[in-house]
Amino acid sequence: HYATGINYLKDSINYMPRVDGKDTIEHGVTYFNLSRALYQTGDYVPATDYCERALGIFHHTESPEWLAILHGLMGSIYVKLGQISQAKASIEHGARHIDEAEHKDAHALLNEAWGEYYLAIGDPSRAIQSFETVLGFIEEDEYIGWKLEIIERIAGIYQKEGNFEQALKSYQHYHSIKAEFDKKRLEQQLDGAFTAHELTKRANQLQQEIDTQKQSEQERIERERLHLS
Repeated sequence: HYATGINYLKDSINYMPRVDGKDTIEHGVTYFNLSRALYQTGDYVPATDYCERALGIFHHTESPEWLAILHGLMGSIYVKLGQISQAKASIEHGARHIDEAEHKDAHALLNEAWGEYYLAIGDPSRAIQSFETVLGFIEEDEYIGWKLEIIERIAGIYQKEGNFEQALKSYQHYHSIKAEFDKKRLEQQLDGAFTAHELTKRANQLQQEIDTQKQSEQERIERERLHLS
């Protein structure tokens, strides 16, 4: 899943136009998506490179949300690289750019970074608190994959800490959301299949009508030819 997406993003960069030979905001967004995907696969060094490229682009724009998002992602990457002080500094830097009411995506990503940071310094309760804060910012269906990752992360922390009752609740929460998501996806696929079937059926009907009209027209022309002869 991630490998396919990463290859697609890398290829897409080659087709993006540059302005005066410089990367555009479109490049910056793609670099972020690449960095995020590489982070998810544990490929932290190239993830750092793409994140830094994106930061270089967005530092020249008036986009506090993107700066916050990128500093948050960089913070998470620093944690995985064991660079804890740099992680804290990056997350704090990102938090200075945003307002909670306006930039929910950025706050979610920053809190995810704080969760990773607190885990790294041995504070699982604050890590859970940070991850639960993320869930408050990503309630929409479009974030379902991210939401499931965070819930599974929380469950894993509870399990590791020996709080099996809360771990079970979190895993149950995970599976109930996933089951609902899978149900919706299946319904959409069935709707799509039904629509495709109806379209194919209608296309075949139209083709038959066209063929019938052509046949009638050909017969008419043939009758007229015989009549004239």
